Parts: sequence; structure tokens; C-alpha cells
Amino acid sequence: MTKAEALALSDIYYLPLPDDIHGSAIETKSGRFIIAINAAMPEAQKVKTLNHELSHIMLNHFSDKRSLQEIEAEADRLAAAI
Repeated sequence: MTKAEALALSDIYYLPLPDDIHGSAIETKSGRFIIAINAAMPEAQKVKTLNHELSHIMLNHFSDKRSLQEIEAEADRLAAAI
């Protein structure tokens, strides 16, 4: 899936989240995604976090059985490239 396709399937919200949570993405039953980004972060970190969460969508991590550490590292690598 491309970044444009992931964006088209996503509803993005900038919300007050705990300081230790940069963002999160969940898949809905309808196949769309909800992305929450910590509104208190600097703009550059918001962009980085959004790219990270979109990477989870692009890589179809929602049914991935690998360790969280592997999944997060893969999302970080793709996010750095987009």
C-alpha cells in the first residue's frame, strides 16, 4: 500500500495524549484506520509520528504475529524513508 492509499483510508486526530505516547493507529471493523497523534508535540515530531503510524498501515502490521520490537523497528525504517 502506498502512503497516499494509507492516508485515504485514515482519519487523523490530534489529541491531548500522555507525554509518553506519541501516537497510535487502530484498524476499524470497516477496514478504515484511526490515527491519533499527540497534539502537544512539536510539529516536526508530529510529522515523524504520523509517518510512523502510516507505515504500520502500509506494512499491514495489524495482523502481524512478529514481536512488537520487530514491528516497531520496521515501521521506524519505513517512516524514515517516506
